Amino acid sequence: MDEVESASDPFIGKIIAGKYRITAHIGSGGMSGIYRAEHSFMNRDVALKILPPQLAVDPVSRRRFEHEAKIASQINHPNAVILFDFGVDENLPFLVMELIEGKTLKEVTMEGARLPIAKIAEINDQVCGALSEAHGLGIIHRDIKPTNIMLRGSAQRVKVLDFGIAK
Repeated sequence: MDEVESASDPFIGKIIAGKYRITAHIGSGGMSGIYRAEHSFMNRDVALKILPPQLAVDPVSRRRFEHEAKIASQINHPNAVILFDFGVDENLPFLVMELIEGKTLKEVTMEGARLPIAKIAEINDQVCGALSEAHGLGIIHRDIKPTNIMLRGSAQRVKVLDFGIAK
């Protein structure tokens, strides 16, 4: 994920739950901000998803965010994003996930890259593997789209993101 302009973001430099120091804003989801943060004890970079203050006070938004944490924490597959932690700090719910360096499938296609059929099949197999694991647990993602499929590394290994509206 590319870091986006974050000079005026009030979360930059903030420490969440006494251990996650936010270093950059890296994206936005439908109802949350996504940040790069450093775990102060383990010296590891993570992705931190925070429900913003205006949504944190809305019971429906808060329940949906907490639901995402419960759903994502159940899935254990190499092609699904790994959830490390969930909590609430200063009344703001947050999720801590693995930080995935790479590009979304949308970014890759917007750059004009023509993926060979074999690569498309490989990406499809990896996405289906993560979804199959979720389905085996009774979880339906409901929001598979190019922005929720991250390709990382030269081998373009897939990670399925954002189980925010899963059932």
